[in-house]
Amino acid sequence: MITTLYKFAELLKDKPDLQTYFSPAENPFEGRESSGKVLVGIFEDQNFKGFDLEDFRPDYIKKYLYRRPAGARGTNIVPTLIVNRQDPEKTFGKIKQSFINLSPQLVGKNQLENIEIDFLSHEFNPAYSYLVTFKIDGDYLGEKEDLVKRFNSEAYTKYFKKNYGNSKKKNQICALTGKTSTVYGFVDTLGFTVDADSFRRNGFDASSSYKMFPVSESAIPILEGARGILLNKLASNFFGQYKYAVIPHFVFLEDKDLGEIIAKTFLEKAAFNADSKDLGSDAFINDSESLLKEIIADKMLKSSDILYGILFFEQQQAQFKIHLEISDVIPSRIAKVMDSKRQAENRYKWLTSYQTKDGNLITQRITLFRLKEYFQTGEKNLQPAYFKLVNSIFTGQYYDDSKILTLILNTWKSSFKKHFHDEENRFNTTVKHAFANLYFLHLLGLFKKQENMSEIKEQTEKQDAFGFIEAHPAYFSKEYLKGSFLFGCLTARLLYNQPGNAFMKELNGLNIDKELVTKKFPKLISKLRQFGKEFPDLEAAAQRYFAINDKATKDEISFAFTMGLVLQKDFDKINKANNNLKPEDNE
Repeated sequence: MITTLYKFAELLKDKPDLQTYFSPAENPFEGRESSGKVLVGIFEDQNFKGFDLEDFRPDYIKKYLYRRPAGARGTNIVPTLIVNRQDPEKTFGKIKQSFINLSPQLVGKNQLENIEIDFLSHEFNPAYSYLVTFKIDGDYLGEKEDLVKRFNSEAYTKYFKKNYGNSKKKNQICALTGKTSTVYGFVDTLGFTVDADSFRRNGFDASSSYKMFPVSESAIPILEGARGILLNKLASNFFGQYKYAVIPHFVFLEDKDLGEIIAKTFLEKAAFNADSKDLGSDAFINDSESLLKEIIADKMLKSSDILYGILFFEQQQAQFKIHLEISDVIPSRIAKVMDSKRQAENRYKWLTSYQTKDGNLITQRITLFRLKEYFQTGEKNLQPAYFKLVNSIFTGQYYDDSKILTLILNTWKSSFKKHFHDEENRFNTTVKHAFANLYFLHLLGLFKKQENMSEIKEQTEKQDAFGFIEAHPAYFSKEYLKGSFLFGCLTARLLYNQPGNAFMKELNGLNIDKELVTKKFPKLISKLRQFGKEFPDLEAAAQRYFAINDKATKDEISFAFTMGLVLQKDFDKINKANNNLKPEDNE
């Protein structure tokens, strides 16, 4: 992934609006640029003329040459610093030290006194943040070649020099450029590092780090640019502290000019995607993106010469915690994912769509953001199995279907406990959305058991339990599970009449096994009779399936029962609307 990002950034290194990312100069007012002011000291013919106050300009970052000093008492190698409004004298002390450290010195002692008097005479408005810097004969410090060279050299020292040793070697091949050069060994711009305490405690000689990831000085600005582009242009928020990015990888790139055009086109699409608040149904990764659709719709971006990497990560200070890195996803696979998403959503639209009181039609959207709910532990954490599923979605690798069914069932049980008695619709929605999600994964070929899921009947026809069983053989591989499903359907019919859903309290929080079925099914029939209800077809079929008594696990039985409990209400509602079933037949 480091190489992919490097090559992508290399194609963008001359783009004017990205120059900030390719310089070691930092933005002093990240996220608050509009409230930034710059106090510019003017030198002409080696004489100090005073300060001018300007608005901060992000496109001038390379001209200002600001970088955060190391340590509370440190200063910048050039006199560009954030002003401490509460203690301007402290700031001037650092300005003075920067001038003194420069050799040859830019100003004499008397000029420093003039600067001090003028600087300390300024009143700094607490509504703004201030940067102080200087211009020499009309040029900012960042326009002076010798100062830029010193600034860059000092900035890159950290990549080969540490307090526990140096890692720098001449005549080595750079891992990124492939050219022979002097290489550094501590380049950790995108998270790669072999100089951590854990390495050194186990005998690793940090001075040999260059052997693991040798990077030349000429490659460092592009690597820094790659980091800036990743964080500011490609990455989007996913969940909590998790971010994701889609990154193009050029397999064969003979025409560099064409590569630059494609890279710029992709970056524009990605930037729009990151900023978009449109909650359209084309989203897939999270609820506000449509970048994958852009990839398969744009002629250049879906070229066979371009593959895509997908990265899920957390930024932890200067490092990255990578949860998933998928390499070389082909555009046709992305098209398959989006087509399967659309098919699955449409197949179950009859079940998952509803109209709000305002008349808006709400339909299910299958997204990675929604799928994570099956793997979420607490409010902020995701099980590693989630990222394995995402990898399978984009690569086609098999995924354990029993694992996903267990996770879905656990989500149902949790929702049942939280919502069934007070917010039943939330529980019902959780259950019904699982069908489209599972069908989506089935269409992608992720399950080894690829049983036929024939098309379900259209909404305009009569819906019933038997039709659902016939249309979904993958859920009913055992006869006992068909009986469990019908048990759920009959329970739903009982709840139409029973106050307070009393019977549900006897079902062990949807943890249902054969022993519970044996005890509670006869009681269910008895309760129906108390209300004068009889459903011969459902009752007889359930008893017939139970009599076969083939092997079924507790999870399988619970899953089948819950499906019937929720879906029977939809069967009855649809059939009432179609006048195919009289209300008194089921209530």
